[in-house]
Amino acid sequence: MAYEPTPSSMHSPSWVAFTQINFGISTIAMATAIWSMSADTWVRAFLALGMLAVIGSTITMTKTVRDMHEAGRVSSKVETAKVERLLTDLDPTMP
Repeated sequence: MAYEPTPSSMHSPSWVAFTQINFGISTIAMATAIWSMSADTWVRAFLALGMLAVIGSTITMTKTVRDMHEAGRVSSKVETAKVERLLTDLDPTMP
């Protein structure tokens, strides 16, 4: 059976820290750019709400993609177990 990494071994702590720091820096940089632009207050508020909507939808999308991937892994493990059991039942030489 092929080795599948466990969720804890998929990402190193340094990679997780990098992604979190990258997210924080990009969010702060965008908020600073919106705040410091020379436009009316309502324009800056509108852009800030748009930025929050993009952040929220990105988080939702990544959670959905992760959940779909994990569901695929579980179903493939079930299918693999069924095939192995069928082969074991049919082949008397297998332990």
